Amino acid sequence: MLLGACGGTLQTASGVVLKVNGTSLTQIDSFVLRTADGQVITFSVGSIAFDQSSFPAEHLREHQQLATPVKVTYRMDGDTRVAIKLEDAPTN
Repeated sequence: MLLGACGGTLQTASGVVLKVNGTSLTQIDSFVLRTADGQVITFSVGSIAFDQSSFPAEHLREHQQLATPVKVTYRMDGDTRVAIKLEDAPTN
């Protein structure tokens, strides 16, 4: 786990994207991830942080089609998991 800039705790999850929800190809509102241990987790999409290792939310559709795993950094907003960073998950 990481400590977020606003003082909140950030968490991570990795897995395969099952579903991407959005109003267009570039506007992604939420997505569903299945982790290696079989958990199915829904994330809403917040302001996504970008750096050399991350990608924009619309790239989730490609990960879904290719079944390539992603790593999601997120924060909790009540009962909602809000994704704030998306990366390629390491493959072992």
